[in-house]
Amino acid sequence: MLTRTIKAGCIAMMCLMGYSVGIMGQIITFNSPAPWLTLRNDSVIVKAQLDTSKFKEKKITFTVTKMENKQKKAIAVKTFKVSDFTQDFALGLAGTGLLGGKDYIKIDWTIPGATDKGYCAPIGIAGGEKINKIQPMHISKAIGALDIKNVAALVKDKKFSQVQKAEFLSLWDSAGMAIILKKASLKDAVKFTFDGKNGKNAFVSYPDKMIDYIAEKDSLHTYINERAYSDSIAYTEKVWTNDISKASDKDFAMVKIPWYDLGIAKPFEGRIMGFAAFSVPVKGPMTGFPDKALLFVPGSWGSLVLDK
Repeated sequence: MLTRTIKAGCIAMMCLMGYSVGIMGQIITFNSPAPWLTLRNDSVIVKAQLDTSKFKEKKITFTVTKMENKQKKAIAVKTFKVSDFTQDFALGLAGTGLLGGKDYIKIDWTIPGATDKGYCAPIGIAGGEKINKIQPMHISKAIGALDIKNVAALVKDKKFSQVQKAEFLSLWDSAGMAIILKKASLKDAVKFTFDGKNGKNAFVSYPDKMIDYIAEKDSLHTYINERAYSDSIAYTEKVWTNDISKASDKDFAMVKIPWYDLGIAKPFEGRIMGFAAFSVPVKGPMTGFPDKALLFVPGSWGSLVLDK
């Protein structure tokens, strides 16, 4: 977790930013922020280590750019004096409370009087004071076996949540959790996402899991995402080897997920994980639960709490 100055805990996150042409020595290393880092507010402050012998004019210029909705916007261009081998540079405010998924900040650097340059990207923001406060979703411990044969008793007197028109609820036991869907409420696919570490990150990563229930086929699609960055951020579906199962009767579909498939070694009352659900229509935009959730931004998801 980063402090408001975005420095604490970042020393170990070394990011090689660039090399002088024809010289093997490293010119500048950013300790914070670093690629794929999630800032906790929109103040961009960089701690850097510098090879001062390469700065003939004793200056460095930073350009901060925000990439949002495929649009490029320059936020700040600042030139600083280079006076020491380690310095802090306050680059200003990004002007946003949440930035992630396929949107990000890029920091370019150049050395006046030289050809050396480099950049750091992608950088996301999940500002705690600006993100919508969302009430966690509490799920009860199952009384009886999590089995489709017991589903009527399991859901009796339980309140279902809703995304678009799809109704679902979750229960848990020591082996895993179950998501139960009312089949009569289903028209399109429903996507469930899990962040077992509950890191509130700006970008989806390998530990984040995706489960699609396709109503038309009464089937599951389970996967993780490989993410990459060159000039933009891309996510590619990868196989998620797991022991997730599904069972159905005429009224309900039950998806059972072992804890180890979510990266959770041992569940306990009060355990929290990141969670969101999305209605995925054949045509039109997705609808999220919670309603402000964005698929590729775990920082916008809600929290799921294990109750008694």
